[in-house]
Amino acid sequence: MMDGFSQMTFPLATWWGRLFGIRPEEIPEDARLEFIFTNAPQSWGVFVLLAIVSGLVYTCLRMYRSEAGQTSLRIRNFLMALRIAVLLLVALVFLGPAITFTRQLRIEPHIYLLRDASGSMAIVDRFQEEADAKRAARVSGQSVSQVRSIGPRRSDLVDRVINPEMVQELQKKGKLRVYDFADDLELVNDRAQTDEDDDEVVEDTVLDLPPLIPEGPATDLYLALRKSLADQSASGIIAFTDGQNTSAASLEPLARDAKNKGVPLMLVGVGDPVPPRNLQVVDLQADSQVWLNDPFEIRALLRTQGVGGETVSVDLLESPLTDASEAVVLESRDVTLADEDGSERILFSHKPTKPGKMSYNIRVKPVDNESNLEDNQTAAPAVVNILDESARVLLIAGRAMWEYRALQTLLTREKFIDLSCWLQTLDPQRVQPGNTTIRRLPSSKAELFEYDVVLLLDPDPARLDPEWVKLLKRFAREHAGGILYMAGPRFAGRFLSDPNTSIMKDILPVRLGDIGSMEVSSLLSLHNQRWPLGVIRASVDHPVMNYYQETETNYQRWKSLPGIYWSFPAVEAKPAAQVLVNHSNPNFYSLDVPRPLLITGQYGSGRTVYVGFNGTWLWRGKGQDNEFYNRYWVQLVRYLVRGRALEAEGRGYIESEKDTWHIGDQITLNARLRDEHYDNLEAEQVAGVVQPDEGDPMPLTFHAIPGQSGEYQAGFLAREVGLHRVKVELGVGTEDVLSIEKELSIIPPNLETRATWMKRQTLKNLASLSGGQYFEIDETKKLADAVPNRVRTIETQSPARPVWDNASLLMILVILLGLEWALRKRFKLL
Repeated sequence: MMDGFSQMTFPLATWWGRLFGIRPEEIPEDARLEFIFTNAPQSWGVFVLLAIVSGLVYTCLRMYRSEAGQTSLRIRNFLMALRIAVLLLVALVFLGPAITFTRQLRIEPHIYLLRDASGSMAIVDRFQEEADAKRAARVSGQSVSQVRSIGPRRSDLVDRVINPEMVQELQKKGKLRVYDFADDLELVNDRAQTDEDDDEVVEDTVLDLPPLIPEGPATDLYLALRKSLADQSASGIIAFTDGQNTSAASLEPLARDAKNKGVPLMLVGVGDPVPPRNLQVVDLQADSQVWLNDPFEIRALLRTQGVGGETVSVDLLESPLTDASEAVVLESRDVTLADEDGSERILFSHKPTKPGKMSYNIRVKPVDNESNLEDNQTAAPAVVNILDESARVLLIAGRAMWEYRALQTLLTREKFIDLSCWLQTLDPQRVQPGNTTIRRLPSSKAELFEYDVVLLLDPDPARLDPEWVKLLKRFAREHAGGILYMAGPRFAGRFLSDPNTSIMKDILPVRLGDIGSMEVSSLLSLHNQRWPLGVIRASVDHPVMNYYQETETNYQRWKSLPGIYWSFPAVEAKPAAQVLVNHSNPNFYSLDVPRPLLITGQYGSGRTVYVGFNGTWLWRGKGQDNEFYNRYWVQLVRYLVRGRALEAEGRGYIESEKDTWHIGDQITLNARLRDEHYDNLEAEQVAGVVQPDEGDPMPLTFHAIPGQSGEYQAGFLAREVGLHRVKVELGVGTEDVLSIEKELSIIPPNLETRATWMKRQTLKNLASLSGGQYFEIDETKKLADAVPNRVRTIETQSPARPVWDNASLLMILVILLGLEWALRKRFKLL
């Protein structure tokens, strides 16, 4: 190695670099060049090489000096110099001259910066402790009184402290990867300091982060930390969070794992750590469709924090759908809260006196020093459509069983129902029961289409005309009539297999398989054991099953209802149908699918329900005044009537599974649309829009459902709290533009609103377990110093590049040898 060459910068060596086939652009500007010999001998070999070269030079000297002739001494010395140059050049080629360049590379670990983007980060804290209020004031630039009156949102505090100076200091210690987390992680920005293809260092830039948007439905802090720790290059994790963790997994094992990996957690607490004094109205519910002069319930939960034992005033508000500012107080009452924090059920009953769409809300008046006044009533009211006509219901039963008797008595008393009954075994001379009595089964289209719902309780197929069954299909498909079929041990097998009535299988939302073999199997089975209902937890908020606002309470109530003895051996639900209850007997599985008992679905424009068991009359002993039996059947009828009422609105309707959704829910909408001639619309897609109460409209596209003329489906993600109107306009571009609308209420997720204070001690414990630190919101200038500096600098050397294996060196050799030969020829030395 030659020190002079090793210190040479490439711009000075441009001329010889090009001479030996090396282009300047091939060598990085920051590289250090070195000249080396790849075949240089080692140890005693150096002396051998020197001896050989010296011997050859000495021989050349002796040969030219002793050579006779008329040539002058000067010419002979010049020829001798040429020969020695060739010898030295050959010796140089033998040594393998080459150049190489050395670079210094910066190896950087990954630093994870996590920002909590869940809904709780939108809270405006009042900071009950003076020290916490001063911290927030220093960060926000407000006074303590301003912080406590109008204060900043938690997300605003995070945006202010994650400034360019902090980011720049963190970037000195590694590659900064910024993620927002809620129910999942979302990459915000990733600073890559080196190009992955050629490892060239690129110029350092400071990240410009977008504002934090706190709209996530949950706070899965466990997931955020676990995914960050999975990176083997991580050197530290910084998290700005209020400490909520809606995941069921424990965080402490993750903190210990972080310590074992040498990845400390730097946790910054955001929010007020003192549990607030607060009243919050959540889970507002009301039937989306009620009837004039028929009382209905408006229900909500009142969550309490720090106000146990006090008495508060609660109001029921009503306002026109078009103008919430015209809200009037329908009723007020005082509610004495339990001593312990928790939830109080609020229930109002209201009897509407005028038809139309109205919105209802429940408001609780503030208490002294309440921390948050914005949640004393829900942001999304309940929208109720008040109808001025009774629902026409036709009840058909194969025999006078207990199920029929109990249901006929119940529905006759319901004010919104105009019931007609057809008991197939009743003596023709006797009068059929019901509000409107009939002398014969409605058999024409005009007669049957007067009804909104048909309930079939194990009907006898021998007493039904085949043409009537075909008419029933049209009743659902064209008239949007609701149909319920309850199977029974007496007639179900024959009804669903008889050629005259088996077309009912097309209507029902269930697949039945080989009915004959299933009937034989059912007859051979003993039905002397009561099996509990296999209630599906995810379905308990369905309108048919909704007893309580709380999902778990609702689920447990359904589990407590009396079980069943007999059930019809159905196979599985049809696509798009929703199973609400399964059989709990593990022996009644078909292809690993449990036997369905209660299913809701759609046939054409009408709603359908399949009930594959009997004995609901046994539920009458549960609750006060048969409340669970009564509500189950009334809710079933309301659900079926809903489809018919929507169809009656004109050229179409939009509906969803429910009217109240949580932030983060995927909302699916179904629409039935007709053209100006009232024929099913045949367009491939229809444009719509979602308009929130506040904010910009969001475009929505309804796509045609294959094989279902006039049926369309669309979906969108619930992102903003409040009342949303989904709208489709038909006949755009003509004089007869018709708008079809559907109102939806979107509310905050329950998990994000239960315990909203900052979990300071939890964050301190996690940071300590991991070997990291906890920081208050005004201590973030110390963050960069706390992150371990694991940046390493290493030298890399490029492969040796020969400088002898090129045309230039060959040309020099040819020139030297040719010149010597020519001169020897000229002076007659050959």
